[in-house]
Amino acid sequence: MKKSVFLLMLLLSVVLVFSCGEKPGDDSATISKLKQEIVELKAKINELEAEVAKTKAPTPTGTIKIGAGGVVSGDLAPYGISAVRGYELAIDDLNAKGGILGKNVELIIGDDVCKPEVAVNMAMKLVSDGAQMIVGHVCSGATIAANKIYKDAKLLVVSPASTNDGLTFSGENTNFFRTISYDGAQADLMTQIAIDQLKVKKVALIHDKGDYGRGQMELAKANFEKKGGVEVVLFEGVTTGAVDYTAIVQKIRS
Repeated sequence: MKKSVFLLMLLLSVVLVFSCGEKPGDDSATISKLKQEIVELKAKINELEAEVAKTKAPTPTGTIKIGAGGVVSGDLAPYGISAVRGYELAIDDLNAKGGILGKNVELIIGDDVCKPEVAVNMAMKLVSDGAQMIVGHVCSGATIAANKIYKDAKLLVVSPASTNDGLTFSGENTNFFRTISYDGAQADLMTQIAIDQLKVKKVALIHDKGDYGRGQMELAKANFEKKGGVEVVLFEGVTTGAVDYTAIVQKIRS
């Protein structure tokens, strides 16, 4: 940016020389000097343009394909769509800087609807479409099912949302990484805050009947029972919007 401003200033100085200098014929020595200065300015501008060109990112050649495995339809679509938008922003930034190894990055989007059986077919399609790496999936069940395909294809997988402990602790998914804490760590933190900071003596554990919610509450229940001192007065799966909070509060207070 500074170099561009400097270029503009140089060009402006040339204009000023012509507009403010003496008229031709008034002083041949002055005119000769001005011509020489113009030649030197043009040479300097050429040098600066060459330096600016060196700093520009090279034009990407070829393509690196990244497969986005996740959920972009159905009830859990908001989670998957937000992840895809993040991938797109990152890829736009990468391509603006010259891509990866001089190659443009392309995103191939798949939809597993958070169902393992769909995830397998989707994973096979991403592989056949030439994906060289996978970002996703969102739901752990879908990730576990799809990763068998990715592992056989020797593809690296990075998930922003799959929290199942076994994905990493089993030792079977050596190609899998994630950017989120696993279920056990999340449950440990929840129960620790409830006991050490909130000093609770009674808790109600409610989940949405889904794999993630139910699994989290099961781990939390086990932690409370192991630590002792806290009574679990309710462990229940409910449908979204159908929670009777008044009844829950009464149970905790009774």
